[in-house]
Amino acid sequence: MHMISYSRYLHIMFKKVLKKIYSLLPISILSLRYLNKFIHHKPIPLNVSEFTIKGTKTKFYADDSPIARTAYWLGIDGYEKNELKLFIRLCKKVETVVEIGGNIGYFTIFGAQSKSVKSYKVYEPLEYNFKILNKNLELNHLSFVKSINAAVVKDGGIKKIELFIPALENYNAATGGFIEGAEAIDRATSRSVKVNTISSNDVLSGAELVKIDVEGAEYEILSNSEKELSFAKSIILVEVRRKTSNLRNWIYEFSKKNNYKLFVLSEFNNKLHHLEINAVKSVILQDKYGTRDLIMCPNNKTHLLYT
Repeated sequence: MHMISYSRYLHIMFKKVLKKIYSLLPISILSLRYLNKFIHHKPIPLNVSEFTIKGTKTKFYADDSPIARTAYWLGIDGYEKNELKLFIRLCKKVETVVEIGGNIGYFTIFGAQSKSVKSYKVYEPLEYNFKILNKNLELNHLSFVKSINAAVVKDGGIKKIELFIPALENYNAATGGFIEGAEAIDRATSRSVKVNTISSNDVLSGAELVKIDVEGAEYEILSNSEKELSFAKSIILVEVRRKTSNLRNWIYEFSKKNNYKLFVLSEFNNKLHHLEINAVKSVILQDKYGTRDLIMCPNNKTHLLYT
């Protein structure tokens, strides 16, 4: 997992040069539609320690992560804006939320501000991300949110697990780490770190709304907690990458068995598209809809997605 070929090394170095170029470009250029996807390479000014996200009253700590950079320069419409707005809408209609893979808390702070949410648990294994997540919770006075510094895993008997950090990311600003053998993950890595774990059975019981983005480990977690998810009739927001046959097959079987419907919120036109259950086995969400995020919803709760 740690070995990097010479060609991959050159590719990484080339990308680092490009990142430096993007960081020097003025915001007026990077804000253009065809370039704004590179906005996360532009650093936040050094004299800024915290900021209010444009278009909101929400505060954010100015760390060196891609998420913070995007939020600083583009505001609430900068980072996964369509999914975020749907997530906020759903949080207004539930009392219990579980977020697995909280990173630095971008979705957390917006979702937890809903007055209807009584219980919000967020899991983030990387120590740096966890520290910034808690700072963001503190900035927005969200003390009721329970943040847990652990990786959610299938086997509750494993106390520690190794997470690998992508080579193009600094450990102190990583978008995430992934486990050995994670489905569809073949990125070169720069280092690894051992983190605490918690069993998915202990995490997902009673969750009305689940958001999960764990760099290819979604299948292991969800399949291990099928009983808890079906009993709670959880609405599930899950990332579905390319070549994730195990996850796709699980979604297909679970949805058929538990009378779930599947939806995708397109990044191209901001429309919610119903996805036939059979299609989940083959469709590449990112190519067709511009997103990797799939919404799994019990048939009797689909009205919550629209209102």
